[in-house]
Amino acid sequence: MDHARPRRRRATRRARDRDVRRARRRGCPHAAAVPATRASVHCGTARVAARPVRPESRPARADPRDAARPDRRTDGVSVPHALPPGGRALRPRDAAADGSRQGRARGVLGAAGGVGVVILEARDLAKDYGPVRALRGVSLALERGETLGIVGESGCGKSTLARLLVRLEEPTRGRIEFDGVDLTALHGRRLRERRRRIQMVFQDPYASLDPRQTVGGAIAEVLRVHDLARGAGRVAELLGMVGLAAGHADRYPHELSGGQRQRVSVARSLAAEPVVLILDEPVSALDVSVRAEVMNLLVRLRDELGLSYVFISHDLSMVRHLSDRIAVMYLGRVVELGPWDAVLDVPLHPYTGALRDAMPVPDPELEAGRVDAPIRGEVPNPAAPPSGCPFHPRCPLAEEICREIRPELLELLPAHAAACHVAAREVSAVRSA
Repeated sequence: MDHARPRRRRATRRARDRDVRRARRRGCPHAAAVPATRASVHCGTARVAARPVRPESRPARADPRDAARPDRRTDGVSVPHALPPGGRALRPRDAAADGSRQGRARGVLGAAGGVGVVILEARDLAKDYGPVRALRGVSLALERGETLGIVGESGCGKSTLARLLVRLEEPTRGRIEFDGVDLTALHGRRLRERRRRIQMVFQDPYASLDPRQTVGGAIAEVLRVHDLARGAGRVAELLGMVGLAAGHADRYPHELSGGQRQRVSVARSLAAEPVVLILDEPVSALDVSVRAEVMNLLVRLRDELGLSYVFISHDLSMVRHLSDRIAVMYLGRVVELGPWDAVLDVPLHPYTGALRDAMPVPDPELEAGRVDAPIRGEVPNPAAPPSGCPFHPRCPLAEEICREIRPELLELLPAHAAACHVAAREVSAVRSA
């Protein structure tokens, strides 16, 4: 038989009137008989009686020692105390233990809650650029496994705070403590050893990656600088953690999409084996279609690796999705701080309420019934801020005291602080009633 092939190469053959199995083969009348098998030269297996594998055991001899006798009363056993009794009551803990965001909720001002362990703390941070004061006495605390969201308008000092936390810039005043060590007092090798545990993911991945360096080279450079485990296997492992194939190690940044470049930035940060990630608007430069993928990646890495996040964004929906606590900044200061649900659902500061009202609602009916009340005016000049409360020129609730005295960030409700004279008076009135 001929297999199917192009006609120009197939030879022309005549059909033959015979079986394809040919003469004297199986199925033909003249087929040869199958030869019979010969008899075996062995008679069969030898019949051998089974013998015990080991000799028969002997009975155990009686113990010649004396039998046990009770030396004391047998009606109970005296057990000493595991710990000496203390004079103080135990501190209350969170009731939820299912690993959810509510179960991970922390105290109001980091260490003030006394529930978690503070891993990163900023104390009275200030940063001046000539006459412009970008930060004005910011104090924050981040606990292990926590995500602290920082929101605010452009120019409020969010990115400046992020660069100070990783010591990319030096603060004009204040301290940064990481795991109990003052980073502002370290230099050289001691600073590099501590700082590798705090990594940063920048807003624009194309600007933060070297265009003349491959993805694998960028990650391997981190491993080489910090003298960590090297090799293509470790690079492939880090790429796999962020959902990229090992083949991406040979590509350049311009050969990747925006979402892939941001995943490479995250992998490069994880190469230093950090415990804290500073995320400076990591999804604002990405398409809407890939933002959810990167956000889900950050959630998975936080849960699997036990990371702590400082998540900076101007998108309240992203902050609500990821954060345990939220700090609201305005003109270089923190004006409200507390759990994510309390800050966004029942805000104390009028600026926080205005940010929440400016966020669109995905329900068309609810969106149609909302009253559009944008914040009036512009952000004041940071080189010449207004007296008193910095928000009073734009605040609809401003009073005379707001124009004269700057409010301090105070804990007005449990785990909820705000810097507002009006909110402090209203909360005090409710407590007195």
